[in-house]
Amino acid sequence: MEIRLKDGQWALDSFLRSETNQASRAQLDRTKLHPANRWTWVALVYAKGRMAHFVNGAPEMEGAVDFPPMEAGKISLGVRQNKVFWFKGSIREVRFHAVALAPEEMQKTPAAK
Repeated sequence: MEIRLKDGQWALDSFLRSETNQASRAQLDRTKLHPANRWTWVALVYAKGRMAHFVNGAPEMEGAVDFPPMEAGKISLGVRQNKVFWFKGSIREVRFHAVALAPEEMQKTPAAK
């Protein structure tokens, strides 16, 4: 998951790729913008052949991809694995779940007052 900044707002860019079967899916909608100056929860869910991403528990994009069960893998926080495009914000928490959460089970950032 990455963000794409535009005029003080950002759009979520999510991506899955399998080395096993060469399947991949990228999801980005630059019209779904969020303010860059507040905490936000983002989630990437894969279940039953569908990948979806959420912002503060609200679905934004989804689609089909054949992603086999993961075994060994890699993760990068704050930078792509090829060490380009360093994130210049803060990451407060990262969670991984063994099962795909339903939207109502996802963490949400309280509405701004």
